[in-house]
Amino acid sequence: IVSMTERPSDLLTILLFARESELMAPPISVVPLFETIEDLRGAPAMFELLLNCPPYREYLQGRDNLQEIMIGYSDSGKNGGIVASNWELHKAQKALVETARRYDVKLRLFHGRGGTIGRGGGPTHRAILAQPAGTVDGRIKITEQGEVISSKYAMHGIAVRNFDRLAAAVIKASLKSKDRPEKASWLEFMEELSALSFKAYRNLVYESPGFVDFFCQTTPITEISELKMGSRPTRRTAGSTAIEDLRAIPWVFAWTQSRYMLPAWYGFGQAMKELLDKPGNLSLCREMYKEWPFFAGLVSKIETALAVSDLDIARHYAINLVEPELYKRFMPRIETEFAQCREAVLSIAEAGSLLAKIPYLAHSISLRNPYVDPLSYLQVKLIKEFRQACRENSSTIEEKASLLEAVLMTINGVAEGLQNTG
Repeated sequence: IVSMTERPSDLLTILLFARESELMAPPISVVPLFETIEDLRGAPAMFELLLNCPPYREYLQGRDNLQEIMIGYSDSGKNGGIVASNWELHKAQKALVETARRYDVKLRLFHGRGGTIGRGGGPTHRAILAQPAGTVDGRIKITEQGEVISSKYAMHGIAVRNFDRLAAAVIKASLKSKDRPEKASWLEFMEELSALSFKAYRNLVYESPGFVDFFCQTTPITEISELKMGSRPTRRTAGSTAIEDLRAIPWVFAWTQSRYMLPAWYGFGQAMKELLDKPGNLSLCREMYKEWPFFAGLVSKIETALAVSDLDIARHYAINLVEPELYKRFMPRIETEFAQCREAVLSIAEAGSLLAKIPYLAHSISLRNPYVDPLSYLQVKLIKEFRQACRENSSTIEEKASLLEAVLMTINGVAEGLQNTG
């Protein structure tokens, strides 16, 4: 798997290395991974360039003309927000399938989904049924990560049920692929929604001076980097504070810990507010919600993220850990966007409360939160003490280590309670 694939030479180089190392009999599988919004947009054209390259076509023939392509949900979400990520993934899949069909190549899409909504998570069965027509042609490949593995596969009966549902979804999606036309009005609306959402998300995360400081202060991202978990560091470049260098897992994990869940909903509210002010768009959205699995799935994921979020606790983090000037600059923006997202979701779903149509999930959250909330408040207190001790250098190394250990224990506790590491 070639992470951050951008150009044909990224794959051709691997084939050259494989040939020189005598690893081409039988040919190894070389899988491009398209991760960012920009790379997803360029993926179909890059794939076509490869298919017009004689040595690459010869390589594919040795693999029975089967090309596997991996698409990344995590970095595209961090890069452009949940709406733009989902829409660009949707379009890229359709274009890749069409390209493969034109060149008589079999395509297997490999979905790099994380466990959390901000990284492509959610009910797998529903996600498969929401795939574009033709993209699930009897085959699909999906990653299962983190706590999702234990929750889905630790018990034999539950594991069998999950495999049953996966198989059923693949069969159903394959059989119905010709019966799910996407109306031109739907596609046009999603283009506009994606562009507006992308602009709102990028404006906050990448274009607002001071936002990185707000993020580092209001979440335990610094402390998370001390956790002995995962195979890779939290940042791609050591010492960098840029959002671009932060890996997607800690980005989502940090927002989850402080109960914002921001990557899973930010941008949707501002975009929908602007679009729903136009006559006819609300009825169009309700039509899409009822008839288009892709749009229904997107709204459902955002609704779930909003329901799991707790802005009262998030505000407690910000009040206690963030500089007053940064708090005034960013917290009202986040609260306004949250309210707009909630209003848009309820209006489209024609519901009186979040998760009104999924009562078992609402009940699960209400049962869990009384046990998780005290840990969040304790975490704020311990982080405040730890950061103050580091700033003032008023504690011994042993005292700081003890405080850090207590913070890390609360991080593990909140993650266990929410069943969500990122």
